[in-house]
Amino acid sequence: MSSPADADLVLEISWVLTDTGLKLPVLGQLRLVIVDPKTHVTLWNFTEYVRGAILLGNRDKNFDQAMNTMRSLTSPPPATTDAGQK
Repeated sequence: MSSPADADLVLEISWVLTDTGLKLPVLGQLRLVIVDPKTHVTLWNFTEYVRGAILLGNRDKNFDQAMNTMRSLTSPPPATTDAGQK
């Protein structure tokens, strides 16, 4: 596409840091907004919360888990075969 207006859909991804005041605060929110570029209407809005962690490896793992959840929401379903049908 030469511009977002030429696309069928626009995906806006953002990262917002938050603190809930809990013992283990939410590290952040991974947000995905899907917009119709012609009307600028939000069609879908997904928020995945990423839990905080003391160790960097655990924080990375939590972020990766949130990213995988977001990917599963936006990925097409797996192709099915007719092999099992009679």
